[in-house]
Parts: sequence; structure tokens; C-alpha cells
Amino acid sequence: MKEKIPAMPYIIWTLIFTLIPLILVIYFAFTNQNGDFTVNNFASVSSFAPVIMRSIILALISTLICLILAYPLSYYIS
Repeated sequence: MKEKIPAMPYIIWTLIFTLIPLILVIYFAFTNQNGDFTVNNFASVSSFAPVIMRSIILALISTLICLILAYPLSYYIS
């Protein structure tokens, strides 16, 4: 038990900045503006298809740029 105590700040950091935002996203996905349970948000997800596709394309482009820059740099460092 003694060796787990130094890890507590990292566990608290993970809880605050990972789990709590995830819980908030899930809460807002299943509620409306009044806080009532609904699945209408999922029914209207098709209207956001262009935005989702643009996000995926931008993520792929940034991944490729990172790979193109990282491989020569890692080769040079090694």
C-alpha cells in the first residue's frame, strides 16, 4: 500500500480531467435542455454528418503530418 501513495496525484488528475468530462458528455447526450431523459439527440445525429466527416478528415491529415515529421526525426535521434 505504501508504494501507491505517490501515484495518488496522477489518479486524482485522471479522475478530474478524464472521467468527469466523460460523464458530463454522457449526461448531455441523454438529456434535453430541461434535464429530461431523451434520445432525440441521437435521432438528429445525421444532420451533423458533414461536420463529423470534416473532423475525421482533419484528424487523418494531422496524423499524416505528424508521421511524416516524426519518422525522420526519430531516425535521426536514434
